[in-house]
Amino acid sequence: MFKVRGDFGRLGALLHGLFRLERKAPAALLVELGRESLALVEEGFRGRVAPSGSPWAPSKTPGAGDLQAQGRLRRSFRARYFGKTLEVYSTADYAAVHQRGSRRRRIPARPMVPRPGTIAPLWARRFRAAAKRAAARFLEGL
Repeated sequence: MFKVRGDFGRLGALLHGLFRLERKAPAALLVELGRESLALVEEGFRGRVAPSGSPWAPSKTPGAGDLQAQGRLRRSFRARYFGKTLEVYSTADYAAVHQRGSRRRRIPARPMVPRPGTIAPLWARRFRAAAKRAAARFLEGL
């Protein structure tokens, strides 16, 4: 026969914290990644660059803007979280045509977010840093 001694209250608190981590950490991570995504979109507008770091194509239509004229598109980006999914999107109805471009309308693509299923190296680095921040902040609260 053997005996186990220890502070079972602390063990219980640790187990509670681990269960909380499993339930709450994904949401905390998505919130942090959403903030980072919106910051990256803003930086893309300021630098007039795609997520890849490539400069946006100049306008092919004389007198056309560079997506900055009134700032509506720039201010239209949002992040939302559901389940284990983060979605970064624009509320501007014309965002998609500028994201992908249109040959018919002579609008060059000026990507503001990575294409679905891809992630640019800059975004990947920033996401890793954001994930580390989210984990550190979350673990401090255990």
